[in-house]
Amino acid sequence: RRSPDTPGRPEMLPSRSPLTRRAAMGERQWIREYILPRVPASTAEVSGLLGPGDDAALCPIPAGEVSVLTIDGLIEGQHWLAGWLSEDELAERLIAVTVSDLSAMGATPLGILLSFETPHLPGSLGSQFFQGIDRGLSRCGALLGGNVVSTSGPLSLTATAIGSVDPERALRRSQAQAEDTIAVSGLPGRAAAARKRIARGDSLSNAERSPWVCPPDRNLLGKALVEQGVRAAIDISDGLLCDLKQLLAASEVGAELELAPLARAAEGAGFSLNTALGGGEDYELCIAGDEHAIARAFAAVELPPPLSIGTIHRETTVEIMLDGVEIEPEAPGWDPFSESTQR
Repeated sequence: RRSPDTPGRPEMLPSRSPLTRRAAMGERQWIREYILPRVPASTAEVSGLLGPGDDAALCPIPAGEVSVLTIDGLIEGQHWLAGWLSEDELAERLIAVTVSDLSAMGATPLGILLSFETPHLPGSLGSQFFQGIDRGLSRCGALLGGNVVSTSGPLSLTATAIGSVDPERALRRSQAQAEDTIAVSGLPGRAAAARKRIARGDSLSNAERSPWVCPPDRNLLGKALVEQGVRAAIDISDGLLCDLKQLLAASEVGAELELAPLARAAEGAGFSLNTALGGGEDYELCIAGDEHAIARAFAAVELPPPLSIGTIHRETTVEIMLDGVEIEPEAPGWDPFSESTQR
């Protein structure tokens, strides 16, 4: 994934950082102003939920389900540059990219932990930033707590999302089977195309920016797929082809892909097939399952029919076709430690 595995600390209490710096706002004041007002106190007596303000959070799990945990993050200079995102967009994007993993498991979001490293307070973590947090909470449930520390490095934001799911019904990378249809939600490549234009400084409308700035919420789709008996999915974060190959490897199967429909859709949207296959950061779902069950799930959440790109087969090979002709696309996907994928 694109984020470091940096765990949060649920209490959102001041950290004893070895760094000292003059700040416009102290940690305790920042917590009182921006964190404690978001304590989910109204549900505490009923559900047992306990958010910021104690040493750790309490997060009840529905009977018969298990916890689903995921972590992701954004680092200035690595994931975005100054001028690419407003502070509220940055906050909402942080939550969106993290909760996407819950959608890919068919899980119900329960809450989120946040951990921030910032040169000073409030800095970028003030009122506008928390407007984006408030919008993002609609995707992830309650703010449960986290951590904030001082740093001499860049602004770093980490989120841990918590959800729950019936373990027997969860969407898994390892559950694809021969004859399954491979389908994708949305149009992969739109995020990478938007990011490129944002980085170039183009003047874009909110609709043109949104595929990268605020990825779609596919939580309802993930749960609808579970209800229809679909069992295999992965979210598209590192590039469609890269992530699909991860699903195939986990399931120990292969695929025959016909990419002509994807190529035509990409061309119509103004970008290349390689961008659709390798651009990444779409946070759409790549799904393997019964064609009719997938279609019913999309219809249940009032989404357009998915784009079908191929079929699973038992052999572990991957054949990639374009109008019936085998091709080898240049779409390595994202690897933060590979020079070939540095942004």
